[in-house]
This record gives sequence, structure tokens and C-alpha cells, in this order.
Amino acid sequence: MSTRDEETAVFSWYAQRIDGRRNMYRWYSVWLTQNLFGEWECWTAWGRLNRLGQRSMLRAHGSHHHVHAVAHTLQQQKLRRGYCSISR
Repeated sequence: MSTRDEETAVFSWYAQRIDGRRNMYRWYSVWLTQNLFGEWECWTAWGRLNRLGQRSMLRAHGSHHHVHAVAHTLQQQKLRRGYCSISR
């Protein structure tokens, strides 16, 4: 997804995981937005820091409550795996 989509998101979260010993330099982003039909969507994107290219995926769609719960679960999983929240 583009940064424009993240800027219009109702909720967004960005995190990084850096471990030089394991050559691990990753970032992860989650955001909620509404589509043209008024349905809520939870998007994720991830990649390696300072590298071109990224991957993104639509994780869930439906009610605001449902997609917010999915985003919260994804956020908790990444925090448990060692990602640190970064304010952008």
C-alpha cells in the first residue's frame, strides 16, 4: 500500500526489529482504513530496512470492531517477537 493509504488510516502502527548479530533489520506496519464501500480493512506491510521493495497484504475486512481486533492481535504478536514500536 502507498503511504497515502497509511496517512488516511484511522489507526496505524509501525515497528522495527534490529539484531545486528543475526543480520536482522526488519520493519512492520499495520493500518486500518475504509474502502469505497464503507467496509473496514486491516492492511499490513513489511520489509527489510534500507532496501527497496516491500510486501503488503490485506489481513481482514468487515466491521471496525473485527479489523481492530485483528490489528491488535498482529501488534501483540510482533511485540512478543522482539519488534519495537516506532513513532513516525
